Amino acid sequence: MVFRMEGIRDYQGLPDLVGKFVEGNTGVSDFYICLNPDEKYELDDSRKSPYEDEMEMLLHAYYGKKMSIEVPMPQRLFKRKNLLPADEVTDRPCVFYINPLHYRKHCFGYAIISFFNNRFYAAEDFYQSFVINICTVLENIYIQNQIEQLSNDKIRLIRRDSVTHMYNPYGFHEMATQMLHDATVAGINCVFFYVRLENLQEITEIYGKKESNEILLCMKSVFEKFEQEKHVLGRLGGSDFCLLLEDKMQEEIEVLAQNFVNEVNEVNISWNKEFFIEVRYGWFVKEVGTISSTDECIRSAKMKMKVGAQMQTSAAKYAFEAMKEIRQNYQKEISVTYMAEQIGISRTHLSHCFKLIYQKSIQDYITSYRMEKAQELLIHTQKKIKEIAFLVGYKDELYFSKVFARLYGMSPSKFRKTMLT
Repeated sequence: MVFRMEGIRDYQGLPDLVGKFVEGNTGVSDFYICLNPDEKYELDDSRKSPYEDEMEMLLHAYYGKKMSIEVPMPQRLFKRKNLLPADEVTDRPCVFYINPLHYRKHCFGYAIISFFNNRFYAAEDFYQSFVINICTVLENIYIQNQIEQLSNDKIRLIRRDSVTHMYNPYGFHEMATQMLHDATVAGINCVFFYVRLENLQEITEIYGKKESNEILLCMKSVFEKFEQEKHVLGRLGGSDFCLLLEDKMQEEIEVLAQNFVNEVNEVNISWNKEFFIEVRYGWFVKEVGTISSTDECIRSAKMKMKVGAQMQTSAAKYAFEAMKEIRQNYQKEISVTYMAEQIGISRTHLSHCFKLIYQKSIQDYITSYRMEKAQELLIHTQKKIKEIAFLVGYKDELYFSKVFARLYGMSPSKFRKTMLT
């Protein structure tokens, strides 16, 4: 029997090939192909054996109840020490012909052939040659998969930003254009929500590329909280981002924008950096029935961002200055009036800006930041409670302990004991 193997380019082509082999060799009862999972075919230094501890049974060819050939592909894992999954092993006497499947530097797994009534005969050379051909097929499939992976990687590199893996300008334009077309056909609007990281370049120059990349990844995580089933998210330049959403009312967009700012501010509050993320934002609604290209929509969103920039950033700027002062001088007595004078605004206006940006009062933030520092000292040092209280800005140990217990539900000493046991 002649087997055509050169046209097989994926695993789905194996059942027909192996099924014909079993059907053409009446002595064969079962044919199994077991592979290393996840295409772990190249032997590296960490593996003493060419086989994984868990193998994947890719294929099982056998005669069914009506004596017709069945070739399911269960693709299930089993322990290699059992050679086959437990439910595939029967009590009937049989001969197993086991052969490793390898080609040059690749070890794919092994093939197992069992025979009716021990009818192995003298056909070993024929079985061996067929298994060798199977190895060639597996090598071709592996190469084909590698080519497809490289092709996908190339497409990803063409369309994706290397740091955030968001769409780059080229990828965003392509996907946004398609989404605009689909939205027009469906009769729904689209929203271009545009964001700029105001101080990214400054942070990169002062703190380096590593910190800059961390901010970009942080921005990605913020954006992901606002994604919906149909959306396109892209990094359109060094510090510019755009999120395309559909079917949003004006009120919903305003809530989204405020929630976005709140999420960024939460990041600024939570991490212990010497700098803060400063953003501007704007949006443009592509209404149903209007004709606008992707580029025109992006430009309109950027224009809206520029118009509202001063109003959006003034409160944030004052709040950032106050937070910076608190983080630098939390060990000392902090006066809100003094901070406001240093910034050049009134105490009332500073308190309003801080509350607007961070949803908490200046005093509440001072307290929470001091307690965070106290927690670090309790866990990582052996300093006495009185000394820790002084180091985080409290002259009265009892008052410090009272505030700590109110926030965390236990005294500083109990907290230390709990964390160290």
